[in-house]
Amino acid sequence: MKIQTEKNIFQTETVERPVRKSVRFPTDLIVGDNRYAANIMNISVSGVAIFVDIPYPEKTIDCKKREILTLEVQSPPGKLLKLKCKIIWVRFQPYSEGLTTSMGMEIIDPTADFINLFNSL
Repeated sequence: MKIQTEKNIFQTETVERPVRKSVRFPTDLIVGDNRYAANIMNISVSGVAIFVDIPYPEKTIDCKKREILTLEVQSPPGKLLKLKCKIIWVRFQPYSEGLTTSMGMEIIDPTADFINLFNSL
């Protein structure tokens, strides 16, 4: 697996993490009994960054760091992949018509199907 090295400008140490690929890939985020249409912004073999636009007057997504959620991703061959993910970071940002929620999530035990999807991108 390829690793990229990053220097965080706010910390003195260098952090290694898996290579990420920029994408715009539709997914469904499942939080409790609620389902949100979302998009994956970038992807690695062990994590994803997503964003969800929620129009007003709906509530914000009720989630927090370290919470375990499910992502449902439709792979190009049409196979539904259900990924258990742990929230690493979450950001809420208002926009003119609602609220954008961005999240970075670690994939817990990525499946072979997901790794194949990542490698095909």
